[in-house]
Amino acid sequence: MGTHNILFTAKDDAITPDKINEEIILFKKYNDAVDTIIKISQRLDSSGSEFFKCATIILKNFGMTRSGPFMGLETLKSGNVNNHKILQNCWSEIKEPLITIRKLVTESGYSTLLTGRRKSHKKSKNNEILGLIVYY
Repeated sequence: MGTHNILFTAKDDAITPDKINEEIILFKKYNDAVDTIIKISQRLDSSGSEFFKCATIILKNFGMTRSGPFMGLETLKSGNVNNHKILQNCWSEIKEPLITIRKLVTESGYSTLLTGRRKSHKKSKNNEILGLIVYY
């Protein structure tokens, strides 16, 4: 099994996996946004306020709040999200599965980022799968 090119430049030149990795590391805005999201998303509440904050951070860092369906989203000095109703439909659709995934990851003991400590856990197929997802 060999490697296959999956990304190409506008001139149709293949972008190597090493170059892709290099660009990801250099993409500081993304890394900063993810770090911030990890710090503030210690819980998911059913009202969606944490989701609104995290979604606004990542959308703003990708320039997606300047125009289009997410235009006007911003985090206020108070920490609240202005125009969060824009994200309400998204939250309504993903709330239950996202809260379930968050609960399973936390209970698995694989994510010290989410729980702040590593719990002992029973081996199960679900834990192994979650471990792969969290550490991938």
